[in-house]
Amino acid sequence: MSGSKEQMNKIFGYPTATVIHSRVPIFQASRRVKSIEKWTCENVWGQVEISGRLGQVHRDLHDLIMTQGEEYHLGELGDLHIVLDPAKIQRLMGTTANPRFLDRLLEDMRLARVTLVLKNGKSSLGGIVSVVDKQNREVEGPGGFLEKRYLWLVTISRTWVQVYNTTLRIRYAPALSVLLAMKSGYSQAMGRFFLTHSGKMSLGFEDCLKTLGVTREEKKVRHEIKADLLLLEKLGVTFKGSMIRYEQQKGMVSFENPPQGQNPSLGKTA
Repeated sequence: MSGSKEQMNKIFGYPTATVIHSRVPIFQASRRVKSIEKWTCENVWGQVEISGRLGQVHRDLHDLIMTQGEEYHLGELGDLHIVLDPAKIQRLMGTTANPRFLDRLLEDMRLARVTLVLKNGKSSLGGIVSVVDKQNREVEGPGGFLEKRYLWLVTISRTWVQVYNTTLRIRYAPALSVLLAMKSGYSQAMGRFFLTHSGKMSLGFEDCLKTLGVTREEKKVRHEIKADLLLLEKLGVTFKGSMIRYEQQKGMVSFENPPQGQNPSLGKTA
């Protein structure tokens, strides 16, 4: 699809992630996340070593931070400063009843240690979030109520931002609401993986699970994703026997090459 960067932003949103963030299993394919001391997985795109707690619910928050911020500023050292409305983010995640929900997820994303080594020799080491300022700016309460509340300033680490400057970026704001509606983390991880491909493709069910870092859980996965089959179909993912078929859906996702020889702006401005 052709068009200016402004038109692409309007249709597909800002870069949600890079293809590597979904092809290499940085985030566990589960919403019931386990804390791990050290976990390593390698596939055709690269190798990742992770310690901490990172699952699909963390990936949901990551994608919303990268696309639903109020302001974006690229720091002098290459980190990314994002002003967030926490009430808006929690509403989009469907978790308005628990005010500490975002706190816990952001703390997990700050403490997690990710070592990513790509097949092209590029590497990245560090956490995702480096700083969270929960009193960045005072604003009026919803509906103009007198009670004040605060916007947050979340800083994405320089090493995490660097991945956007070296690998293919993906924009899928139209697909994000579909992913957020899914019940199973397995479904979400599958959906995100297939969205990183253009055109059509087929992949064996077991091979897909291996790519996602899932082992010895095929029966459990098949059971859990049943509730999300219609949502996966909206993304272009269908199942036939032992095969998974994907066909890129028009107006759902777009891709963007990283900039050459310059700092990544991620297409964002204040």
